[in-house]
Amino acid sequence: RGLAIPPARSSLRRKLLRLLAVHPVERVDAQAVGLELASGSPPRVSDSLARLQELAALHPSSPEPHRAIGRIYVRGNGMREAAEAFAEAHRRSGAAEDAISTAKAYDHVDPVLAAEWLARMPAAERAAEPRLSLIAATEALRRGAGPDELRAHLRRVLGFRGSPDGHTLAGVDARIVELARAVGDAGLERAFSDAERRERARRASREVAFGRAALARGELGTAVQALGRARELAPGEEDVLDYAVDVAGEARDGAALSAALEEIELWAPTFAEGRAKANKIRVRFGRPKRFDEE
Repeated sequence: RGLAIPPARSSLRRKLLRLLAVHPVERVDAQAVGLELASGSPPRVSDSLARLQELAALHPSSPEPHRAIGRIYVRGNGMREAAEAFAEAHRRSGAAEDAISTAKAYDHVDPVLAAEWLARMPAAERAAEPRLSLIAATEALRRGAGPDELRAHLRRVLGFRGSPDGHTLAGVDARIVELARAVGDAGLERAFSDAERRERARRASREVAFGRAALARGELGTAVQALGRARELAPGEEDVLDYAVDVAGEARDGAALSAALEEIELWAPTFAEGRAKANKIRVRFGRPKRFDEE
């Protein structure tokens, strides 16, 4: 009672029942896990978060509701909110796992705070979590550490990059580029600059796909936010440029459409290609073509 188990055929139900079978937990923990799993679809996220906040208030010594809140925000890329939730979980538990989660989340939005949380952990805990090598490397770069220390950080980050988690984690290649540049390894910097560009393009494509799905659901605000993230990652990618046109058209925003057309011309391989593509779009939207002399 009090624990919302998902429907019988749901994969969420299977996950929850498997978790509860393996890990005997207190009722509050089970409720928190159930609410986290129930938040899987976007319309239910805010409801689950509100109910988890209520659960946290009813059980002020339990860290689990805030852990669940943090994990939900991580899935939605709300890293600052996730970090704040994990920090509250740590305040309640004092557990190293919560400090690690806090540091990882802050690493996406505030490297200084990430480093502060990293410093709170015992050395053994830090060594057992390879992902934290990125935070330590960022802090070393920020304070201008010497070449020998930076080379040691570079070795550790390269080691993490070779792991399954490190190979797919966003931002690893960019950190390697910074470290390689700082220690004067031009070959490594060049190699990972190319890899980092490819990774950013992949991430931008995922944002475009997410945004197009939001457009299809009529969620223009979400689509605009996805466009902003995609532009920040890879402004000149063709699918990002095309998506900007679609968002402007859906919003009936003439200024945004003009800006999108200018970007298409700016990023095209040649002036002629950019002008030709932009003119096709102008015709589609009932605008006059522009010509070379304009």
